[in-house]
Parts: sequence; structure tokens; C-alpha cells
Amino acid sequence: PRYRENQAEEASPRAKANLMAAFLTGKLDPKSLSADAVHAITDTCFNCHQCRVDCSAGVDIPAIVMELKAAHVAANSLGTTAWLLSQVDALSAFGGAIKPLANRAIANPQARWLLEKVLGLAQGRKLPLFSGNQLLRWAARRGLTRPSRRSGTRVLYFLDTYARRQDPLLAQAFVAVLEHNGIGVFIDPRQVASGMPLVSAGDVDGARRLARTNLRVLAEAVRLGYRIVCTEPATVTCLTHDYPLLIDDLDMPRVVNATCDAMTFLAELHRAGQLRLDFKPLKSRILYHTPCHLRTGSVANPTEHVLRLIPELNVQAVDRGCSGMAGTFGLSREHYRASLRAGLGLLSAIRSTGIEAGATECSACRIQMEQGTTKPTVHPIKLLAKAYGLLDGPGPHKLDGLLTATSGRLTTS
Repeated sequence: PRYRENQAEEASPRAKANLMAAFLTGKLDPKSLSADAVHAITDTCFNCHQCRVDCSAGVDIPAIVMELKAAHVAANSLGTTAWLLSQVDALSAFGGAIKPLANRAIANPQARWLLEKVLGLAQGRKLPLFSGNQLLRWAARRGLTRPSRRSGTRVLYFLDTYARRQDPLLAQAFVAVLEHNGIGVFIDPRQVASGMPLVSAGDVDGARRLARTNLRVLAEAVRLGYRIVCTEPATVTCLTHDYPLLIDDLDMPRVVNATCDAMTFLAELHRAGQLRLDFKPLKSRILYHTPCHLRTGSVANPTEHVLRLIPELNVQAVDRGCSGMAGTFGLSREHYRASLRAGLGLLSAIRSTGIEAGATECSACRIQMEQGTTKPTVHPIKLLAKAYGLLDGPGPHKLDGLLTATSGRLTTS
């Protein structure tokens, strides 16, 4: 996506492979791995993994970039803004702890100006509000923080940051959909953030610490027969691609094979004849964007397949490439405008007349899709929950206004 937006050779995936080859063959001194010139090249990669999917030779460019970034961070440490954005889970937890103050600051132009000047967080970027860190308490009250006693298929729901800190309604909707289909749900309170922002920043030591903690939790669940299911696509990539690069462990293949995203899991249930089809009509026209981390190269898209089961729901799938948000990439002042340029095609599509809302699994893509329009962008799981008649009613913890609420004021910058 960066190469499409800025067609300089250093922005291409090929440049990263050539750079690593030059170090391995001795054409470049390994000491120059810490040089700013090398960092400038690796910084054009925002870990979307599209080059890995598209490469006919099977070259793992994201793994190469991870090593190059790690070498630079080891020698120079992270800059203030890069470090801040790599700590998004801790910052979200802190924001939730001071929810009223933090949410007022997000909406205050003067506070946002100060955050941009001091911390490098783009002033013009729409940001999700903090939820208050209550999700695990809700799960405990529902008995979800203990292993499920149900027979049959059981799921360990890996939350990660967005569902846990910003959008607990997504987690509640997913639990409701699973339970509606007779699936046992377990939310292990010992899980921590996946660490994808740390991987993207090159802080592999920090990512490795989180990976070790999560691997113990996930491996234990897999041995008990659980599937590991995530509502955040980047989390699936982190668990299945990055963790094996960070940790050499005998349990890793089991965890990787047991992990998938939520819509793929539900599509598997449908193919097995185990997905309930008692959907109510949902008369709406939505634009669906496939996140980069769910682009497998396969013709069949599990999300489109499942959403088209909902009566009267008009799903318009578009392929305009990457949204440009790329996790924490589009949050920084330095990359804000490049992020918008990369996502211009998608933003133009969702602005089209007749489209009532957007849909995507990726929380970062949602932020980008809502940046240039007042139309809401929702997770497909919420559409399914609404079509099932689950979590009906008005209010912030219900789904009545799912497709009618605005995404906030229009921001142009």
C-alpha cells in the first residue's frame, strides 16, 4: 500500500528483501543496520502482510522487516511517538481508568493540539472513546472467565485491546452470537494484549514477553479442546505468524492450527450445518471492506458468505486495497496524511450515494473508514447479532442504533 501511494523504490517490498540480502552477502556492513537510512526504508512498511500473500516466491517480507526494525530499535531505542503508539494497550487501560477525563480530552481541540505537539498524535484523527475497563467484570458475572462446562464445540475468545478497552459491545455481541449457536465461551482473564503494535514498531523483546504469557494460556486451552477465536484480524496474524518467529515452543503449532478469526469460525459452522439461520430481515445497504490481515488470496470470503445469509441485507464488497490506517501507523502526526492518501479509494467508496454504513472486522480500518464520513462502520459480528435479535433495545449497550448512529462530526484535514 505504501508503494502504491509513494512509488519510490525504497517503499517497495522488494527493497526490504534486497536490503537484507545485501547484509547477508556482506555487501553492506551489519553495523549499518542501526543507521537512519535503513530505518527510513523499513519505516515504509506498516506490517499489512499483503506482500507475503501476493509473493509468488513465498518470500516472507514482514519477517525480514521485523528483524531489520528490531536491529534498529536494539541500537537506538524507540522514539517518543513510536514508543507511545506501541504501548496502545497500556494507554487504553489508563484512559479507561480515567474515562470521563480521557474522553473529554479526545473531543477537546486544545487538548488534541497539545497531544500532537508533545506526543506526535495526529490532531485531526478521529479516535474511539474509552469504555472504562469493565468487560472482564461483565464476563466474570456471566461465568465466562471459567472454562465452559458445555459439551461440543468450545471457544476461547481472545479479546485484544479494541474489544476489551474501546468496544465492549463487540465482545458482548460475539459472546451472544456464539451462545445462540450453542457454543461454549471462555474468556481467560490471564490473557494479555497480543503485542502486534510492538511487533510493528520493532520492539521484539516487549512482544516476546507478551507472547510467552499468552502462549501458556492458549496452549492450555487448546489441550482442553478449545478453538482460539479473535474478532481482531491483526491479532490472528500476530498469533499465527509473528509468535512462531518470536518463540520456539513445542506448543506453538497446536496454537497456530487452532486459531482463526470470528467470521471464518462462523463460516465453518455454516458449512458443517451447525449455524442457526433464524435471522430477521435487516434492510440496509452496507459496504464491506476486507482487512489486509484477512486477505488470504482465496476467492471465497467467509465474511461475505455469512453476511449474505441475512435476509434483505445488501452487501456491496469493494476491493480498494488497504484502508491506509495500518494499525497505529495512521495515528501519528508524521504519517497521518500519507495514511489518508493510501486510503482515498476506500473513503471515496463509502461516501457513495446509497451506502448506509460500512462494515469491516479491523478496528483500525473502522477508524479510517469513519474519518471522512459521518456514516457508521460496524463489525460484521454486530450485524449478525442484530439479525439474530440479540442485544435489542436502545442505549450504548444495545444494538438498536447500530446502522443509524453517526460516527461523529465530519473531520477533514
